[in-house]
Amino acid sequence: MLARVTAPPPNTSTRRLGRDALVYALAFVLQRAASFVMLPVYTRYFSTVDYGILQLLQTSLDVASILFSAGITAGLHRFYFRSEDREHRNAVVAGSFRLLLGMNMAGAVALYVASPLIASGLLGGRANWPLVCIAGTSFMLDALLTVPLLYLQAEQRSFHYALGSLARLVVQLTLNIVFVVGFDTGVVGILWSTLITHLTLGVGLAIWMLRRTGWSAPKALRTELFRFGLPYRVTAAGAFVLTYGDRFFLEDAHGLGEVGVYSLAYQFGFLLMSLGPGPFHLAWDPQRFQLAQRPIEEREPLYQSGFFFFSVLVLTLAVGIALFVRPLLTVMSAPEFHRAADLVPFVMAAFVCQSFGEVMDFGIQVSGKTVWTSVATWAAVVVTLIAYALLVPPYAGLGAALATFAGFTVRWILYRRFAQRLFPIDYKVSRAFGLMVLAAAVVGSAFWLRPKGFFPEVAVATAGSIVFICLTVALVMRQDERRVLLAYVSKRLKRKS
Repeated sequence: MLARVTAPPPNTSTRRLGRDALVYALAFVLQRAASFVMLPVYTRYFSTVDYGILQLLQTSLDVASILFSAGITAGLHRFYFRSEDREHRNAVVAGSFRLLLGMNMAGAVALYVASPLIASGLLGGRANWPLVCIAGTSFMLDALLTVPLLYLQAEQRSFHYALGSLARLVVQLTLNIVFVVGFDTGVVGILWSTLITHLTLGVGLAIWMLRRTGWSAPKALRTELFRFGLPYRVTAAGAFVLTYGDRFFLEDAHGLGEVGVYSLAYQFGFLLMSLGPGPFHLAWDPQRFQLAQRPIEEREPLYQSGFFFFSVLVLTLAVGIALFVRPLLTVMSAPEFHRAADLVPFVMAAFVCQSFGEVMDFGIQVSGKTVWTSVATWAAVVVTLIAYALLVPPYAGLGAALATFAGFTVRWILYRRFAQRLFPIDYKVSRAFGLMVLAAAVVGSAFWLRPKGFFPEVAVATAGSIVFICLTVALVMRQDERRVLLAYVSKRLKRKS
């Protein structure tokens, strides 16, 4: 039972939400920019076989995560904000850390034991078993970075979170260059750089965190955290199918070339999640869990406001990506990849629904009935697999994108339905639907015009983005929301000047 408090919850203002989201977004943007800049280096020093080995190693780690550690930290924020007692909060962080570290150790041992089989079955021969062991060690040490960063998020120290994330990125990219370019070590260099990053930064962050929180966590609390996260393993398995299952259908029906084009389009969906929902949730989730303790008449307007601005952010980014992707691919990719631009709007629509579903899932999380997250995910998996079978053979990448949209939409609907029963929140979803209609109209008009040439494409994309923003402000936003937005933008501009 959640305890009721009479004092206003701290740090739940719209101003703080905007500030923290901006800091998190800056960190995400810099990470994406750095990865983009490093791409020519990797493609010069890596063969296609090297890339395949890295991808399959990551897939092996994803499977290990699903089997051993998925969901272990899912309850950290929920249990952290359940009480304002500092000792309880410290125990939640310590308990999450101990659980994740222990389960990751078990997963690493499993990877060590299975390394000859994984190497011979996936990596081109048993001689590559050391690669699995190095990757498994990094998997074990991931808790040293993951939990301290979640702790910073819970404490709403957005600047320190961003600093830690960027330090991790800088160290790993520097080591990548040293190993891959300087010593020409190939795949093993990337694995060693990841391992060293986990050791250097992870050990320091973990020591800092444990000095503040201590190691103690009652067994009952650890058990409660474990049980809360257990359904998320089932959810993670379903999410894995939803995210990567389409590649197998595409490869079977149309070959690896179609998989490559579709995978490129899909990367823009990941980009949307990294630039919009990811940073926003890092800032918003601590506030949402604090507000969950307030009476419904106090918390609901704040939830509605947060979801509306979340919708504006996500759909503005989705429109921008969908409109600018064509001129971007013209400059950055070979001609055979240009048709990926036609798939991106459908991928954007799917990931918008995915992001809205993540908002609705909060009601399930805060209620503690996380089994319903798994039910919704696997219902979506069934729908998606059927859609793959029906749509991918005749429509290739477009069919895969439409099937993904169907699956993510079903999961959003079910998340909302279950959450409304467990922890009712009226998010005023109709306003989000209005934004989606505007977005579809603007993107559809731009694709109907289909200008030829780089500069006409950029001009149409720029005009379409401006039109969407103006229509959103004029037709969808309330007067008080326009004042909040204008005040926030004005304040930022004054600071820059």
